[in-house]
Amino acid sequence: MAGDQGAGTEAEAAVLAANRAFYEAFNAKDIERMSDIWARGAAVTCIHPHHAVIAGRDGVLDSWRQILANPDQGRIVFAAEWPAVGGGIGVVCGRELVAGIPIAATNVFALEDGAWRMIHHHGSPVLHMHAGE
Repeated sequence: MAGDQGAGTEAEAAVLAANRAFYEAFNAKDIERMSDIWARGAAVTCIHPHHAVIAGRDGVLDSWRQILANPDQGRIVFAAEWPAVGGGIGVVCGRELVAGIPIAATNVFALEDGAWRMIHHHGSPVLHMHAGE
């Protein structure tokens, strides 16, 4: 995807902005903003660390509602972001730090009604860090 025709820096910047909005909504514990980020017309899925796949907008948003309602849920810091855009799909890979625990994350966005909307989030614990991370 990186380097595809039409995957210029403007599209990458827009996908990165959508990705940052996801983490801002999470850290603000704002379910309304979180809902706005997720696609309405496309199929959506989510895989939280140590959980099975959640499919469908209602189920995905319910999972976020439960997470965001948890008063002990810590903030997420997202780093080492790497975007790839092509064919109306944007992918951002990176690393989340949740209470100091590294999580590998992949966020997938689709262009929907002129806006980048999330269609998939996957977080997975990192068992081994590479040198320099």
